[in-house]
Amino acid sequence: MEEMSNTKPLYVPTNIKRRYEIMAGLGFKELILIGTYATIGLILSFVLGIFLDFNVLDRIFFMIVGGLISGFLFIQNENNQSVYSFIKLIIRFNKKQRIYNYVYYNKFKVKE
Repeated sequence: MEEMSNTKPLYVPTNIKRRYEIMAGLGFKELILIGTYATIGLILSFVLGIFLDFNVLDRIFFMIVGGLISGFLFIQNENNQSVYSFIKLIIRFNKKQRIYNYVYYNKFKVKE
């Protein structure tokens, strides 16, 4: 019991920022991803505009939707985890091989 009283508690700080962030959860990496997907939305609107006669507001709408969806997927919460990384972890966990430990018990065995 004396050993327990002589130990000091370990202080583990939480929510430490490992990189520079413009806003909470929004760093340069996320800004680049949001800009990339907004550009992809704009390019998609130009390609669809060839076939469907889009005006300028429709193209801006596609760009904003691309940016919002990527922002939702890539902005990190206070635990440094984004929706995209969480989905990747779920997929990796579901692909992992499972081991089920059991003890065989024959309940139909006749006792002698």
